[in-house]
Amino acid sequence: MSENTTLTINGSTSTIEAGSSFRDTVVNAARDAGLGKFRVILDGTEIDPAAAPATLDAGMSLEIKPYEVAGNVNP
Repeated sequence: MSENTTLTINGSTSTIEAGSSFRDTVVNAARDAGLGKFRVILDGTEIDPAAAPATLDAGMSLEIKPYEVAGNVNP
């Protein structure tokens, strides 16, 4: 039995197919959610884009959060 790969954005979690392009999956999900700037949390740790894996592996847990600019008072 394989583990699910999950993506959470704006409080909604979906299952993603393992082997999918990490970058394409993240960028498309962020755009669909209306996010221009965002942070990526992989298995509980924020990652730098340069450290992102090429593909999604089974069992990965991704979260996309809006990038919050210091001094921004809008939610």
